[in-house]
Amino acid sequence: MLPNYMTRAATSPKFTMLVAHKSGPSDPSRGEEGNPPVIRQGFTAQVITTQRGSAILGNFSSKKVALIIHVTSTNYGNPRLGDAPPFYDFDYLQGIDVLDSLPAVVAGSTFGQAEGEGAGALSDVAASLAAALNEVRLGIWAKVSDADNTKVEVYTESIDDTLVIRVVAFSYKLFGGAAPFVILDPQGNIVFDPAVGDRCSGVVYAHTKDIDPIEEV
Repeated sequence: MLPNYMTRAATSPKFTMLVAHKSGPSDPSRGEEGNPPVIRQGFTAQVITTQRGSAILGNFSSKKVALIIHVTSTNYGNPRLGDAPPFYDFDYLQGIDVLDSLPAVVAGSTFGQAEGEGAGALSDVAASLAAALNEVRLGIWAKVSDADNTKVEVYTESIDDTLVIRVVAFSYKLFGGAAPFVILDPQGNIVFDPAVGDRCSGVVYAHTKDIDPIEEV
């Protein structure tokens, strides 16, 4: 049997179910006349089997954005373009919810190879980052936003995953500029900015919103 982190959620075909219940409270003192009429309500749902083997009722219609990586500057070190200072940590994003491997995408190496050191186009870095996230298999998939080509929309692979990403962004401090990437929630609110409070690194969690409630018909 595969461990939980290697399995994926499964969904049944959609079905309709009828639920019968009373239209109101009963009054036993009135005998049969005190029983309220029975009404029926219909619902459409799917049985969703989670990674842990439990089952819930809900509906899956489409993948929803879990996080957004906003490329805000090219102030990151790139060893291809210049010599890195000694004891210098490169900027990277890493999936840490995978138990047997900890892949990372590294700025200037895995993505943004032709940019950095304060030069290049934000949209090119975003496109390169999206491609790198898909290639290294962090348990996610990503694409450049249709509305803003400097933003990378990140989705979980499974519909009941929790997305966990470690972000390290030290090099912007060497350039005295803005952090190279900021993490947003699907509504556009900042959930992690390494420049705020000079945190430089942190872990970001996002719970998938792919499963909708059952629907009344």
